[in-house]
Amino acid sequence: MSNTVKALLELIGHNKLDAAQLAADMINLLDHPDWASKGALDIVSSLLPFAELSIKLHKKFTEYKLAIFIEQIRSHNSYNNLFQDHIRKFQDHPEKLNKEVTKVLLIIEQEKNEARVKYYGRLYLAYLETKLTEDEFWEMVEITQRMFICDFELIENCYGQNGKVNFDEKKFRVIYRYDRLIQIGLLRSGKYIGNGVALQILDEKEHCDLELSQLGEKYCKAVFCNNK
Repeated sequence: MSNTVKALLELIGHNKLDAAQLAADMINLLDHPDWASKGALDIVSSLLPFAELSIKLHKKFTEYKLAIFIEQIRSHNSYNNLFQDHIRKFQDHPEKLNKEVTKVLLIIEQEKNEARVKYYGRLYLAYLETKLTEDEFWEMVEITQRMFICDFELIENCYGQNGKVNFDEKKFRVIYRYDRLIQIGLLRSGKYIGNGVALQILDEKEHCDLELSQLGEKYCKAVFCNNK
């Protein structure tokens, strides 16, 4: 088991997060895929103009995002057992676990909005609970990356309305947002063909028929359900 995986397990298991140690334990430049391909000089030189300030701010923000991610996992009563069980699945292939955890950490590190990190954490918890397969987890991470922050409230509201779009609420009457969620695959409409391409531009009346797709329902159950 790599130091990266061990550090994540230790941080998840701790009663309190040690924010000062998060970056040191978790952000290992030697594990960064660009390290081997580009070399240390190229990576470090990009920070030289504002090196000290940039590194400090970046580390602090990454620590904050990691804390958010881990707290989502800790929302489950048996989070430590779930993670231990997950690790045991990789006993014969520890390199796969190392690759998975490193990829998750890089996604968190590169994410510019902490709101998405919260949903990454909830998706990872659903994955640990085996509510999502590995492929479904990564698919939904990509969906989260494609969504605008305002989309989360919209799709959660739809989930709270038994999967139907309540288009009467004024704050959810921005039509292009629904079109975007149809294209992503979370909503569906009879006015769209199977691959998500619009047969015509939906007007306000036609949006009343929108509902969560099968993928949308699975996504909402992973990120909005109580996982305790």
